[in-house]
Amino acid sequence: MQLFFEAFWGTELVSRVWIVQKGRYKVDRISKSPIKQIFARENLTEAELCDVLKDRCWDEDRPDLPRILEVFGLTEFNPIELVKRTHGKSCNDPLHFRFADEIESE
Repeated sequence: MQLFFEAFWGTELVSRVWIVQKGRYKVDRISKSPIKQIFARENLTEAELCDVLKDRCWDEDRPDLPRILEVFGLTEFNPIELVKRTHGKSCNDPLHFRFADEIESE
């Protein structure tokens, strides 16, 4: 799986994330602001990346989660796939993500 995405705080690019080898990710932390930057380190495992992205998803224990997943064309809770579909948007802050296929289509 090839993965590349950028994180924005509003219109400000705050980080870039890409896969360097299976299960290992590199983060270019452009902003070091603890408010804008959700990635604590520049090297992450897939499990660590998923833990960060889980915070941008619905709670796994929601009783209506199967319906939410169905709406997004998923059969299981997968933080990376959910964030690809929702851009990780939240009403709590202006952080959001843009993935490689969106960047290429601009």
